[in-house]
Amino acid sequence: MAVYEASPEAVVKLIIRLLGIIEQQAVQIAQLDLFYQHVTKLFSDILGFKISPATIVNTESSCFAKLEGFENEVKHFLKQPPAINLDETGLKINASHNAKDN
Repeated sequence: MAVYEASPEAVVKLIIRLLGIIEQQAVQIAQLDLFYQHVTKLFSDILGFKISPATIVNTESSCFAKLEGFENEVKHFLKQPPAINLDETGLKINASHNAKDN
């Protein structure tokens, strides 16, 4: 059903849902922006030179692109064994449960 064929209540619900999605995206973008600002400050404070957030984004994108083939190879390699162990439970050693995070 097209939006123009929907009842006013359905259109309002759709708009509210879309506004929620937009709000979530805005929060994520703000968090990323804050992260990049922290990284630029870190470079400035520790290394003594300024780097723009755009440079960080471009470098990050370049790294992701270069690592994509490696990531696919690793995924393919991990699918090769007859069984893959995904169990993350802890082990009992001397009758004591030792969780991975402890």
